[in-house]
Amino acid sequence: MESLQKKIKDLENKVIEQQKLNEHYNSILDERHNLINKCDRQKIILEMEINDVKRLNGFTFKNFVHTVSFSKERKLEKEEKEAVVARLKYDEYLKAIEDINVKIKSIRKELDKYEEIAKEYLEVVNKKEKLIISQDNKRSSLLINANKKIKELEEKNNKIKKAYVAGENLRFTLKKTEKILEKADRLDVVQIRNGGLLDDKSKVDMDETLSYLYKIQCCLKKYYKYLNNISIEFSENIKTNNLLKYVNYWLEGMFENMMENKKFQGTLTRVAETKWDVIDINSRLHQQSLVVEEELINVIKEKETILGYSKII
Repeated sequence: MESLQKKIKDLENKVIEQQKLNEHYNSILDERHNLINKCDRQKIILEMEINDVKRLNGFTFKNFVHTVSFSKERKLEKEEKEAVVARLKYDEYLKAIEDINVKIKSIRKELDKYEEIAKEYLEVVNKKEKLIISQDNKRSSLLINANKKIKELEEKNNKIKKAYVAGENLRFTLKKTEKILEKADRLDVVQIRNGGLLDDKSKVDMDETLSYLYKIQCCLKKYYKYLNNISIEFSENIKTNNLLKYVNYWLEGMFENMMENKKFQGTLTRVAETKWDVIDINSRLHQQSLVVEEELINVIKEKETILGYSKII
């Protein structure tokens, strides 16, 4: 066990070196990106200066006047100097990019060496963990319980996040539909059902409205599915049945009812209220996720105490 711990420590130091080198590598990449941007801008300046010189060397009435007044030579000399300065600066950027590419290639080779070290580190860490678990004592029991708790919390947080993402998709669709319904709510559905008397734009508005209403139905089904997955654990905090009071209405043929009634009356209000329900639920989901993540961090710390070291990757 002691030899394993020593090996972990040695590998840990090498992994830390790798992480520092990786940070340096990323900063070098940022530096190259900035140099490339500056080089591109300088290239534009250089091209403008070259064009100015070409223009002065060409024959135009304006150049003829400048030639007679002896000002063309002075102006041409000035533009040529500016073009030379622009060329020198552009070449400097090209050289700097070339140098930094060499440096990046060198660092990349060093990082490639460390990949095997990181892999070996994880293998040794896992080996020690399995060895502790196999000892069948109080320490092994604590480690088994910690691993079990970590797995449960990770699964729980994953469920919450899936529900949250589905909720955000639904909220976006509801928000978009609200704007469309403000126009569509003024249209008379009877006109479409009885001969299509609306102009082309109104027909497009109506089609777009129905399209988004069906999108709401699809998003809501997905959201409700994920909420049901976590409703047992978080029923007291989330209260999905109370908050999504319009779900059943959406899922039981609201569109058919709308068309039978020949109007969108109440739909805009219902969309807005459902949107606020989703915002309320997702706010609670976010808070629940923070609670679970904090608990997860604490359990991981407990596990590290049991193992006798902090896992760095």
